[in-house]
Amino acid sequence: MLYYLAAAKSIHRRCETFTVPLHINATGYTLSNVPRFTNGYEAQAFLLELTGRDAPADFSSYLGQTRQVEVDVTVSARYCTPDKGGNEIMHLLSHGLGEDRSYWDFNRDYSYVNHALEKGYSTLAYDRIGNGRSSRHDPFDVLQAPVELAVLQELTRKLRGGKLHRRVPRPAKVVHVGNSFGSAISNALVATTPELSDGIVLGGYTHNGNYLSGFTLAAGFHLARETNPERLKHLSPGYLTWPDKYALQYAYYFWPNFEPRIITKADDTKSSFTMGEFLTIATLPLQADHFPGPVLNDRLFCGGNCTGILDGPDSISESLFPASSTFETYIHPSTGHEMALHLNASGWQDVAFDFIKEHVI
Repeated sequence: MLYYLAAAKSIHRRCETFTVPLHINATGYTLSNVPRFTNGYEAQAFLLELTGRDAPADFSSYLGQTRQVEVDVTVSARYCTPDKGGNEIMHLLSHGLGEDRSYWDFNRDYSYVNHALEKGYSTLAYDRIGNGRSSRHDPFDVLQAPVELAVLQELTRKLRGGKLHRRVPRPAKVVHVGNSFGSAISNALVATTPELSDGIVLGGYTHNGNYLSGFTLAAGFHLARETNPERLKHLSPGYLTWPDKYALQYAYYFWPNFEPRIITKADDTKSSFTMGEFLTIATLPLQADHFPGPVLNDRLFCGGNCTGILDGPDSISESLFPASSTFETYIHPSTGHEMALHLNASGWQDVAFDFIKEHVI
């Protein structure tokens, strides 16, 4: 069934935007074989090295020895709750690469946050470090996937302990909802600290990496400060992004099921990703043997067609959650990677909300 965008409603909500200081200690990697770019030509040369005929089978050859990364960070977050009460389940929203927390509340019509509030849920969306209004750090040595995981863990601990912010109440349940890279770190959270989550929704994500090279080529490895100098000129050359809205479409959108004005705005307001994050994604631990909560898994890295990849014999996803009370896969029709910004966005969101209502108890 193909859902279409529900008519926007007037949402009465209470929101609070604030920053959270965190002290992070994580195990990172020395990227000893990775050039520190000084210009876009060097970034494109490295892209060819990663995707060309002689490209390595994976990124492990670029990872040197493990090292402790100890750093103080500042996380910008936005908490929203229905104006008239709501249930006790909090949605903790982690965005993907090249995005910031605005992905979840893009405008009045395209808003996971608004849709959640309609259902009575509260939300906490945050800018991952290196994005939005959160703190910036070295794009090679600090901004790596294990560090982003540690940030999500510490943020969740504060939230569950009622110590996040004076106006954010302690929730009875926390559901981690991710998109793309945000799903990867949500998966890693329940693999390493299963007690921190009561359920996960892995949007824009699969565990099959066979089609990653096409996604990598679309990303383009353009210096963020050159693609949008007005907004991103302050970023060092290790911060990268896609070149234009057509590359964004290739990787993230399904034509014609999106509005050109939306993809244009998404490109105009894009964030960045770092080489440290990109090369260390595969180091995240995903085997969640002790996570008892429910898991809903949606699409990514499927070469344009997720049928048989996410839910077929080649899928390994369910085996990663052997203790899960419920594991379900769902492939929303006519939708690309940025599911929340397609015309049928409210459809997949309803699937997620119904899943949470039924299984997070």
